[in-house]
Amino acid sequence: MENKSAYQEMIICKPPNLKNKMEMPKLSGLIEILKETIKILHSKNGKLIAKITSIYIIIVSLATISYINLSSFLQHDLLAKETFLILNSPTPPSYTEVYAAVKPDLVLILGLSLFLNLFTIFLYVFTMTATILASAETYSSEKATISFKELMMKVKSSIKRPIITLLYIYLIGIGLSVIVLFFLGSLAFLIENRSVILPTAVVVGILASILWLYLYVVFQLGMTVSIIEEGICGIQAIAKAGRIVKGKRLYGFVFNLVVQMANLIAVIPFMKMNTNGNQSMVYKGIALVILSSFSGILAMFFHMFYTVLYFQCNKIHGKSETGLMGVYEYVKLPYGEVAVDQDLP
Repeated sequence: MENKSAYQEMIICKPPNLKNKMEMPKLSGLIEILKETIKILHSKNGKLIAKITSIYIIIVSLATISYINLSSFLQHDLLAKETFLILNSPTPPSYTEVYAAVKPDLVLILGLSLFLNLFTIFLYVFTMTATILASAETYSSEKATISFKELMMKVKSSIKRPIITLLYIYLIGIGLSVIVLFFLGSLAFLIENRSVILPTAVVVGILASILWLYLYVVFQLGMTVSIIEEGICGIQAIAKAGRIVKGKRLYGFVFNLVVQMANLIAVIPFMKMNTNGNQSMVYKGIALVILSSFSGILAMFFHMFYTVLYFQCNKIHGKSETGLMGVYEYVKLPYGEVAVDQDLP
């Protein structure tokens, strides 16, 4: 009985006190992350991050302006062909004849749109990877500096992982969008009063957007994990982000909400200008450059913020998680038996 009691005392341990970990995050924690983010911006690597962001803004602005001008020219050419076909035909042209006339322009417009979207996404991931790697280098050691060549080599070896993670995030986003649309369609079918459908759809849309911003904390942190940590990407990176963000998720959600509101405030005037046919292409181009600059700077700060958030979360949960996975091994033993190494004297 004494051996059995001693063994029971040996295997029974007091659970850790989780009271402090379960407390609601305070505003001071968010301010601390913002301060650390600003420190990175003022470091030597911060200048390199600013240069990369400037290059990103210039390339995106030039590519978008070129696309707008070229697509506008193609649309005018498309309308001219359709008008010419209608005026020079003795009978109204059929749909097949109109489609055959405008098909080359349609294919070209769609191809340019697809190319611009893919190019912008790749450039965004490239810039995000460079920003996070340079920020991580600074946060892990304030005196550490990295050259542009070294950074580009790191980006080259790391960029595949965030692309895979981003693909998973897109798939999850598409799935959630289908669920929301199915829910709205069901409501429209069930609600008899048609005047209530639009307000209901607006409310559901707002709630879905807030939910997405809350979920995106894990998604963006998963992108950061896949960039900084080697050999982890996709759903594994997202899962790890979900584990280590516990206790600090509210910080990311509040920050996402502020960034989204800032983007919305910046985009609305540009959309109004774009719908106004009286504005010249020069003014629209200038507005586009300003909008691209604002969005690029905001994205830079966004990625730096999540780099700091990653290190703070990893400091609390990452090490304990690694310790539990790498050190301890649990083995089920029969009740009352003690495992004894036979080689011991």
